Amino acid sequence: MKKQVTIVRSAVSSLPSAGIINLLRENGFRIAGMDLTDKSAGRHLVDSFHLVSRSSESTRDKVIREIIAIAGMEKADWIISGPENEIALLASAEDQFTAMGCFLFHPVAETLRIVTDKAKLNIFLSENNFPVMPFAYKGSVIPGFGPGELVFKPSKGRGSSGVKFIRNTKEEISAVLSEAGEEEFILQPRLKGKEYTVDVLCDMSGRVTDIVPRERIAVESGISVASKTVKNESLT
Repeated sequence: MKKQVTIVRSAVSSLPSAGIINLLRENGFRIAGMDLTDKSAGRHLVDSFHLVSRSSESTRDKVIREIIAIAGMEKADWIISGPENEIALLASAEDQFTAMGCFLFHPVAETLRIVTDKAKLNIFLSENNFPVMPFAYKGSVIPGFGPGELVFKPSKGRGSSGVKFIRNTKEEISAVLSEAGEEEFILQPRLKGKEYTVDVLCDMSGRVTDIVPRERIAVESGISVASKTVKNESLT
């Protein structure tokens, strides 16, 4: 008899989790859920449920021990994490999970280091000849942005937290940079118009198997809650 694949999913009460969990269960996967509180509504969607500590640099070793224990208890085949900081934390201990036969459904640690930091990502894209808007980051020269509003964003963060729109004047730029202090940031021209996300599915060797562009129609806390797929070769 073929073993049922078990997937550990964290943040089971987060906005995207219900759809992910339902899709996986409809396709025969067994889901073990994790969350920070036993009051999590998502615990009612999964086959089993576990409490886990909040991920941070200070709790790194504790969280890794907790999730290794959960993965072992559940005989998990895969882990699909939710929060960015937890994904990066697990990736830093990927060898420990792989050694027990449990794999992370996420990029490797070096990729995560780049894509979870807006300044590092724009630097990487620019250095590799991808078209990007002019940008400034902590310690860089402020370029001539041209007319129009600017958007200030913390380099790390999600859900539009800390985002500010300012006028392109020396006074407002100086004020927002002074307020940022030692915080890492990125400053770019504000673009208006339709927003698109391009979902890419790769196999285990990194080969692209599917590309799906989506127009983001409604966004809540940085997550698309209403979207439609589009056929647009310029996006793929």
